[in-house]
Amino acid sequence: MELRDAFGHHFADRANATQRDINELFRIGRWSLAIGLAILITCLLFAHVVVGALFVNPLRRLLEESLLILGWVANWRPLEIFLYDWWPLVRRRDLYRRISKAAIETRAVVQSESGAAACQDG
Repeated sequence: MELRDAFGHHFADRANATQRDINELFRIGRWSLAIGLAILITCLLFAHVVVGALFVNPLRRLLEESLLILGWVANWRPLEIFLYDWWPLVRRRDLYRRISKAAIETRAVVQSESGAAACQDG
């Protein structure tokens, strides 16, 4: 009976650890998103106000587009976290939860005189 309990507890602990990993990933994602949005807003404002007022030559368009790209690239990681990175962790957590609730059957192995192993239900 101890082996069955240990098996269930082990995988329940793994599920809890994976849930903590998910929580940490979302915490990092929220911070990354806040930083990324601040950079995006700053880049958009800078492109609209400063570059628009200072430059009236062909470089103006290049600077505006560069700032826009920088703003969106700053949001790459948070979008990756919220769109893709959490799915494998949730699948793993759910698998550990299912395994922790699995019915475990133990059998005793008896060595015969001929050297062959035979299972006995226990």
